Amino acid sequence: MLNTIETIPFDKDEKFIYALNKEYYDYYIANGFDNNNFFVAITDKRLYFRGAKNNLKNDFVRLDTIDLRNITGVKILKHSYPILLIAGAFFSILSLCLGLLYKDSSQITELRLLIALLAVLGLALIISYIITITRQMAICFSGNSTSFSIKDFKTEAVLEFQKQLLLAKEKAINIQNGGNKNESSS
Repeated sequence: MLNTIETIPFDKDEKFIYALNKEYYDYYIANGFDNNNFFVAITDKRLYFRGAKNNLKNDFVRLDTIDLRNITGVKILKHSYPILLIAGAFFSILSLCLGLLYKDSSQITELRLLIALLAVLGLALIISYIITITRQMAICFSGNSTSFSIKDFKTEAVLEFQKQLLLAKEKAINIQNGGNKNESSS
């Protein structure tokens, strides 16, 4: 099944376990892989990326393969620009204070315009902060890490992927160390 696709170098004895974007996985198995699309899959031996972003620097990775035994950690990162929130709060509070201070000054239309502009600027900065928040999954391995955006995936799917990856890693280590200890004691 997976082994017939030349663009992903799976070993013939590898077994598919899970893909974060299962609908893409099913599509690609049926139609072939497109080099421009994101794909991440777990087999019983390795983790495969296609089109992933690397290390929050937006370096495009064509194909990244990581041996499960080399994975040292998996974490979910939230990347944002807090300066936008701080500046937005500052301008919003400033406009509120000026508005309260000069609320009875009906003759100063320039001041009212300034207060309105500060309020709009503050709101725009706060909205920009909210829009630019990104969530990424970082996978650490042998002195390096790879991360990719998870903004398009449901939280349940991301958590299931993380769980499946850690279970597959544990199983790969157990196989390398001679099998499951529970089975050998029976």
